[in-house]
Amino acid sequence: MGSASRLFSASVLTTSLAFGAGTAAAAEDHWGYAGASIGNAKVKIQDDLRVSEWDTAWKVYGGYMFNENIGAEFTWHDMGSVRDGAFRVTDLNGAAAQVIGVLPLGSFDLFGKIGYMYYDAEFQVGTSSPTRTGFELAAGFGARYNVGNFGIRAEAEAFDVGFADLYVLSIGAQYRF
Repeated sequence: MGSASRLFSASVLTTSLAFGAGTAAAAEDHWGYAGASIGNAKVKIQDDLRVSEWDTAWKVYGGYMFNENIGAEFTWHDMGSVRDGAFRVTDLNGAAAQVIGVLPLGSFDLFGKIGYMYYDAEFQVGTSSPTRTGFELAAGFGARYNVGNFGIRAEAEAFDVGFADLYVLSIGAQYRF
């Protein structure tokens, strides 16, 4: 099983566990949140064993929790510029909409999310500089440590952007309101 398949499987499992954890929630269990993260992105060209170097990636996100276990999250990603030999992604960004499942464990939360991302990729192959856009699968999982309305969040995400698999590892801060 490839690393993208394992990441998607972990995301689905975490989201499923959160769905099964219960849906009864009091009014105070409904909230919005916003945050930002920074990390690293790596691209793997499909049907090829080569993997690029890591590059800086960042995102801003917001969401709404319908109860303590289920919510929706919207994210803007900038995955930077990655290179794999003569192939270079000069600009890769996108907007994602995902269902998020949360498994609360006291001050810690585990979460999984799955949905779709609209991406815009500009890349360079030799002297050619094509652009590609599309809607593709997006998934991730992670953990969050909560202190009052603030949280520190670490996560791993995978995106299928048509011509390549993209992996992002990030850490960030979140505010619950």
